[in-house]
Amino acid sequence: MKSELQAMLNALKRAGWQVEMRSPSSHEVKLPAAIGERFGAAPGDYLEFLSSVSMCVNPSNNAWFLCESDFRLQDADAFEWDWIEKTFPPERATVANKGASCTALEPKCPDELDVWQAFWREHLPIFFSVHSDYAYFALRRAKGEWKDVVSGAAPEFEEAIHISGSFTHLCVMLTEFYERGVQLPAAVSIHL
Repeated sequence: MKSELQAMLNALKRAGWQVEMRSPSSHEVKLPAAIGERFGAAPGDYLEFLSSVSMCVNPSNNAWFLCESDFRLQDADAFEWDWIEKTFPPERATVANKGASCTALEPKCPDELDVWQAFWREHLPIFFSVHSDYAYFALRRAKGEWKDVVSGAAPEFEEAIHISGSFTHLCVMLTEFYERGVQLPAAVSIHL
């Protein structure tokens, strides 16, 4: 395990997070086919997290890193990995080219819905927070490459803010926050 990941997990444990490690015999990560079809392979540093950790939840049990089992949930009452995308699509919008409002008979304008779906095709959620408002951290993919980690929150989930250059860098940031009190960007700290 990379030292940055191990340091973060140790810092989270000392801060009261519930961190459970996977058994050594179960390190192979098996994500649903839908994830591979949409994103290709996840970044190596996040795959290392998935292969090492089975649970990572804050002390209040209302913010957590998605682990392998979270990606396999299929329960309408649970927080599936794509629950934001499925639960909060645009309800009313303006049709950009026509300047007309959607009608009650047409509650989802195709252009706004297309934008919403395109956004989620480029953002793999890795962290959810439900304590003050719905929020997430996601790995952002663009032009076939993993770019960075972003944070977003309700009601404008797609107005994501860059928070780190990689999952490894996010690990370093969280370690420095919990171990040395280094200030985190508000887009990160508010969700922990």
